[in-house]
Amino acid sequence: MPSKIILKPLQNILTDCKYTKKLLEQMLGEFFCERDKDIETFLHNKAVDYELSGISRTYLYIVSNQKSDIVDVAAYFSIALTSINLADASSNRRSKILGKTPGSGFKDDFGGVLIAQLGRNDAFVTSEVNGERIIADCELTIEKGRKWLGGRVAYLDCKKALVGYYERFGYRLLSDVPSDTGLYKMFKMLPKLVAA
Repeated sequence: MPSKIILKPLQNILTDCKYTKKLLEQMLGEFFCERDKDIETFLHNKAVDYELSGISRTYLYIVSNQKSDIVDVAAYFSIALTSINLADASSNRRSKILGKTPGSGFKDDFGGVLIAQLGRNDAFVTSEVNGERIIADCELTIEKGRKWLGGRVAYLDCKKALVGYYERFGYRLLSDVPSDTGLYKMFKMLPKLVAA
Protein backbone atom coordinates (compact mmCIF):
# COMPACT_ATOMS: atom_id res chain seq x y z
CA MET A 1 0.00 0.00 0.00
CA PRO A 2 1.50 3.38 -1.01
CA SER A 3 2.36 5.79 1.78
CA LYS A 4 0.24 8.89 2.19
CA ILE A 5 1.92 12.29 1.98
CA ILE A 6 0.65 14.67 4.65
CA LEU A 7 1.31 18.35 5.29
CA LYS A 8 2.70 19.03 8.76
CA PRO A 9 4.01 22.26 10.30
CA LEU A 10 7.67 22.08 11.28
CA GLN A 11 6.61 23.72 14.55
CA ASN A 12 4.56 20.61 15.41
CA ILE A 13 7.48 18.32 14.61
CA LEU A 14 9.77 20.41 16.83
CA THR A 15 7.41 20.00 19.79
CA ASP A 16 6.86 16.26 19.19
CA CYS A 17 8.93 14.47 21.83
CA LYS A 18 9.79 11.53 19.58
CA TYR A 19 11.93 13.72 17.30
CA THR A 20 15.34 14.42 18.80
CA LYS A 21 17.49 17.15 17.28
CA LYS A 22 19.69 14.47 15.70
CA LEU A 23 16.71 12.65 14.22
CA LEU A 24 15.27 15.92 12.89
CA GLU A 25 18.62 16.90 11.31
CA GLN A 26 18.81 13.46 9.69
CA MET A 27 15.27 13.77 8.37
CA LEU A 28 15.79 17.25 6.89
CA GLY A 29 19.26 16.29 5.60
CA GLU A 30 17.69 13.72 3.29
CA PHE A 31 15.98 16.44 1.25
CA PHE A 32 17.69 17.08 -2.10
CA CYS A 33 16.87 19.59 -4.83
CA GLU A 34 19.49 19.62 -7.56
CA ARG A 35 17.59 22.28 -9.56
CA ASP A 36 17.91 24.87 -6.79
CA LYS A 37 20.50 24.33 -4.06
CA ASP A 38 19.14 27.32 -2.09
CA ILE A 39 15.93 25.36 -1.46
CA GLU A 40 17.99 22.43 -0.19
CA THR A 41 20.37 24.58 1.88
CA PHE A 42 17.51 26.43 3.58
CA LEU A 43 15.92 23.23 4.82
CA HIS A 44 19.25 21.72 5.90
CA ASN A 45 20.71 24.78 7.63
CA LYS A 46 18.14 27.50 8.33
CA ALA A 47 14.57 26.20 8.61
CA VAL A 48 14.80 25.08 12.24
CA ASP A 49 16.56 28.26 13.41
CA TYR A 50 14.09 30.47 11.51
CA GLU A 51 11.19 28.49 12.99
CA LEU A 52 12.48 28.79 16.56
CA SER A 53 13.20 32.52 16.20
CA GLY A 54 9.82 33.26 14.59
CA ILE A 55 11.30 34.58 11.33
CA SER A 56 9.29 32.16 9.21
CA ARG A 57 7.01 29.15 9.35
CA THR A 58 7.86 26.02 7.41
CA TYR A 59 5.40 23.32 6.38
CA LEU A 60 6.62 19.85 5.39
CA TYR A 61 5.02 17.24 3.17
CA ILE A 62 6.05 14.09 4.97
CA VAL A 63 5.83 10.37 4.30
CA SER A 64 5.97 8.22 7.42
CA ASN A 65 8.01 5.06 7.45
CA GLN A 66 5.98 2.46 9.36
CA LYS A 67 9.16 0.64 10.45
CA SER A 68 10.94 3.59 12.12
CA ASP A 69 10.51 7.12 13.44
CA ILE A 70 12.22 8.51 10.33
CA VAL A 71 9.98 10.36 7.92
CA ASP A 72 10.86 11.44 4.40
CA VAL A 73 10.32 15.06 3.40
CA ALA A 74 8.72 15.01 -0.05
CA ALA A 75 8.36 18.80 -0.36
CA TYR A 76 8.00 21.94 1.71
CA PHE A 77 7.18 25.62 1.74
CA SER A 78 8.12 28.45 4.08
CA ILE A 79 6.21 31.67 4.59
CA ALA A 80 6.99 34.86 6.50
CA LEU A 81 5.60 38.31 7.10
CA THR A 82 7.44 40.89 5.03
CA SER A 83 7.52 44.44 3.86
CA ILE A 84 8.34 45.01 0.21
CA ASN A 85 9.68 48.18 -1.34
CA LEU A 86 7.43 49.47 -4.12
CA ALA A 87 9.75 52.24 -5.34
CA ASP A 88 10.71 50.28 -8.49
CA ALA A 89 7.17 49.14 -9.27
CA SER A 90 5.29 50.79 -12.13
CA SER A 91 2.62 53.25 -11.05
CA ASN A 92 -0.05 50.83 -12.29
CA ARG A 93 1.32 47.93 -10.22
CA ARG A 94 1.86 50.20 -7.24
CA SER A 95 -1.77 51.40 -7.42
CA LYS A 96 -3.00 47.81 -7.67
CA ILE A 97 -1.15 46.82 -4.50
CA LEU A 98 -1.81 49.95 -2.45
CA GLY A 99 -5.40 50.44 -3.59
CA LYS A 100 -7.25 52.84 -1.32
CA THR A 101 -4.99 52.30 1.67
CA PRO A 102 -5.08 55.44 3.84
CA GLY A 103 -1.83 57.38 3.41
CA SER A 104 -0.70 55.07 0.61
CA GLY A 105 0.48 57.95 -1.54
CA PHE A 106 3.41 58.37 0.83
CA LYS A 107 4.43 54.74 1.13
CA ASP A 108 7.37 53.03 -0.52
CA ASP A 109 6.92 49.89 1.57
CA PHE A 110 3.88 47.68 1.90
CA GLY A 111 3.37 44.63 4.10
CA GLY A 112 2.32 41.20 3.02
CA VAL A 113 3.22 37.54 3.20
CA LEU A 114 6.38 36.25 1.56
CA ILE A 115 6.47 32.78 0.10
CA ALA A 116 10.10 32.47 1.10
CA GLN A 117 10.82 28.91 -0.06
CA LEU A 118 8.91 26.33 -2.05
CA GLY A 119 10.35 23.09 -3.38
CA ARG A 120 10.09 19.36 -3.95
CA ASN A 121 12.58 16.64 -3.06
CA ASP A 122 14.18 15.10 -6.17
CA ALA A 123 13.43 11.65 -4.73
CA PHE A 124 9.69 12.23 -5.31
CA VAL A 125 7.95 12.50 -8.64
CA THR A 126 5.45 15.16 -9.62
CA SER A 127 2.53 12.74 -9.41
CA GLU A 128 3.23 12.25 -5.69
CA VAL A 129 3.35 15.94 -4.82
CA ASN A 130 3.28 18.66 -7.49
CA GLY A 131 3.78 22.41 -7.61
CA GLU A 132 0.07 23.06 -8.01
CA ARG A 133 -0.68 21.25 -4.75
CA ILE A 134 2.18 22.98 -2.91
CA ILE A 135 1.08 26.45 -4.06
CA ALA A 136 -2.58 25.72 -3.24
CA ASP A 137 -1.67 24.54 0.27
CA CYS A 138 0.66 27.50 0.74
CA GLU A 139 -2.06 29.97 -0.24
CA LEU A 140 -4.59 28.18 2.00
CA THR A 141 -2.15 28.50 4.92
CA ILE A 142 -1.70 32.21 4.14
CA GLU A 143 -5.49 32.61 3.97
CA LYS A 144 -5.91 31.08 7.44
CA GLY A 145 -3.32 33.50 8.85
CA ARG A 146 -4.91 36.51 7.17
CA LYS A 147 -8.08 36.03 9.18
CA TRP A 148 -6.06 36.85 12.30
CA LEU A 149 -3.33 39.12 10.97
CA GLY A 150 -4.76 40.93 7.96
CA GLY A 151 -2.85 41.56 4.75
CA ARG A 152 -3.89 41.26 1.15
CA VAL A 153 -0.75 40.60 -0.90
CA ALA A 154 1.46 37.53 -1.31
CA TYR A 155 4.99 37.99 -2.61
CA LEU A 156 7.68 35.68 -3.90
CA ASP A 157 11.10 35.94 -5.53
CA CYS A 158 11.98 33.65 -8.42
CA LYS A 159 14.42 33.06 -11.24
CA LYS A 160 13.48 34.37 -14.67
CA ALA A 161 12.82 30.83 -15.91
CA LEU A 162 10.01 30.45 -13.34
CA VAL A 163 8.17 33.73 -14.00
CA GLY A 164 5.80 32.10 -16.52
CA TYR A 165 5.14 29.20 -14.16
CA TYR A 166 4.03 31.48 -11.32
CA GLU A 167 1.98 33.64 -13.71
CA ARG A 168 -0.19 30.54 -14.27
CA PHE A 169 -1.20 30.85 -10.60
CA GLY A 170 -2.06 34.55 -10.78
CA TYR A 171 1.29 36.07 -9.71
CA ARG A 172 2.47 39.18 -11.55
CA LEU A 173 5.86 40.82 -11.85
CA LEU A 174 6.34 43.74 -9.49
CA SER A 175 9.04 45.12 -11.78
CA ASP A 176 10.36 44.00 -15.15
CA VAL A 177 13.89 44.40 -13.77
CA PRO A 178 15.41 41.76 -11.48
CA SER A 179 16.51 42.68 -7.97
CA ASP A 180 20.16 42.95 -6.92
CA THR A 181 20.12 39.19 -6.27
CA GLY A 182 19.06 38.49 -9.86
CA LEU A 183 15.62 37.31 -8.79
CA TYR A 184 12.30 38.69 -9.99
CA LYS A 185 9.82 39.92 -7.41
CA MET A 186 6.27 38.79 -8.03
CA PHE A 187 3.01 39.53 -6.22
CA LYS A 188 -0.54 38.29 -6.08
CA MET A 189 -3.52 40.15 -4.73
CA LEU A 190 -5.34 37.87 -2.34
CA PRO A 191 -9.14 37.74 -2.34
CA LYS A 192 -10.99 40.13 -0.08
CA LEU A 193 -12.03 38.59 3.18
CA VAL A 194 -15.79 38.38 3.62
CA ALA A 195 -17.28 39.20 7.02
CA ALA A 196 -19.09 36.22 8.52
